[in-house]
Amino acid sequence: MHLKSIWNILIINDKNLLITSGTEGIFFWNLKLFNFIHTIEKGCYGFNSLIRLDDNKIIIGGDLKI
Repeated sequence: MHLKSIWNILIINDKNLLITSGTEGIFFWNLKLFNFIHTIEKGCYGFNSLIRLDDNKIIIGGDLKI
């Protein structure tokens, strides 16, 4: 899915969720099966730009793009 750079990886074990972000968008993966779930077609440029706030919320940011 990521043909270019991956800038961030966030693992949420209790939800079996892996989130990767880079220049092509933000991708959501099933952590156990490692299959693709969904994408947000906005680039996420910047390190440490994925942070989990609570059980149901994350913040996506970086380089004033999102």
